[in-house]
Amino acid sequence: MMKTFLSFLLLSPLILVHSPAWADSPSGGGGSAIPASVNLELDIRGYVKPRCELNLSTNDIYTVLTDGPGQETVPFNVNCNQRLSVSMQSRNGGLQHEKHGIWDTSTGFTGFLPYKLEFTVNADGAEPVVEESEKIKAVPGGGSIGTIPFRAKGNLKLSWVPEGNLFGGRYGDVIEIRVSGEGETGHPRL
Repeated sequence: MMKTFLSFLLLSPLILVHSPAWADSPSGGGGSAIPASVNLELDIRGYVKPRCELNLSTNDIYTVLTDGPGQETVPFNVNCNQRLSVSMQSRNGGLQHEKHGIWDTSTGFTGFLPYKLEFTVNADGAEPVVEESEKIKAVPGGGSIGTIPFRAKGNLKLSWVPEGNLFGGRYGDVIEIRVSGEGETGHPRL
């Protein structure tokens, strides 16, 4: 009999039971036991979709050109939840006559009218983005306005000073404007 008892004692240390620390029920009566302490971690993550919207009051400008200086202003609404970066590109590099390049310009007339673009937002801390049409023909230009224009208004102003007399006829250009939440870095903020 002693031999069996010793065998049992030798086997019992191999049986391991893991259980949390338990305390008696706060009611003090023989209720169920509750854990004395529990530590939990909750990892919370979220995401707000970046947004930058630009709405021009018109997509077409028609102006009467003269041999003197001129300008046009187009109001817009902008709504971003990140620092605004604007990019502008001119298809022709300026207002170009419909028959540009076929007339002799030695007569003192020109069929091309470069202009300056100024993108301005009415928001605290906003800086205007200014470009010359000839510089943004091949490669877009632009930059950051330096702030977040949340539900703001602004203006795109075009101004020009002819370098000579203008040929009579139609002039035109297309400006592509892109806005994004790229801020000063030129890269989207993640």
